[in-house]
Amino acid sequence: MRSWRRGFTLIELLVVIAIIGVLASVVLANLTAAREKSRDAKRLSDIRQIQIALDLYYDDNNRFPTNPASYVVANMNTGTTDITPYINPIPADPTNTGSNGYRYRAPAGYQSYTILVNLEKNSTWCSASRGDAASGVMPGYSAWNYSNGTNYPPCR
Repeated sequence: MRSWRRGFTLIELLVVIAIIGVLASVVLANLTAAREKSRDAKRLSDIRQIQIALDLYYDDNNRFPTNPASYVVANMNTGTTDITPYINPIPADPTNTGSNGYRYRAPAGYQSYTILVNLEKNSTWCSASRGDAASGVMPGYSAWNYSNGTNYPPCR
């Protein structure tokens, strides 16, 4: 008489492992997208905070800060220090790498400015401006024509 052992066959175990692998890859893909979206939300929040600090600076000095040598507000813990009395520490890009950061530019007279930020989603740059943007009179938040002729859409 033959007795049957209780348990799983090798095929059943391999099928279960394959299903778990597929589910894990789907979860990891969604997790990566959620992390990118979270970092982009942080970037947009940082830009708003920097804009508030720049507005406070303008209220005290009747102009916006001069351009830093690298046109970078915050990148790898470097950048302009003119606004540190109004925002300290200056927010840094969540990834804090050389390819990212918040770039600041103010035309002569320093009555307007634009900040550029590189969003991870679709690898797009966007701009946040005050006053007359470099591409024309655009009060408030507006697109900005950077020196290379690229027109960056407003950050939203």
